[in-house]
Amino acid sequence: MKVAIIQMSDLHIASGNDKIVTNASKMARSVSAIVNTSQKMVVVITGDIIDKGWTANYACAKQMLEEFRNEIEKE
Repeated sequence: MKVAIIQMSDLHIASGNDKIVTNASKMARSVSAIVNTSQKMVVVITGDIIDKGWTANYACAKQMLEEFRNEIEKE
């Protein structure tokens, strides 16, 4: 079984304007060729996901991860 492992590290999301948040769909599309040829996919996030630990930072991280997932699911 072929498994795609996608690792993201030290995202440090501080706002909805961060490049990682605004480009989540593009990032998902960039790995679509690998994901489409795999039976399973695992996303591993290491390091700091958010910057300051504020509630708003978590909301932005959630937005980014949902957009990433939604784009992957479209593929």
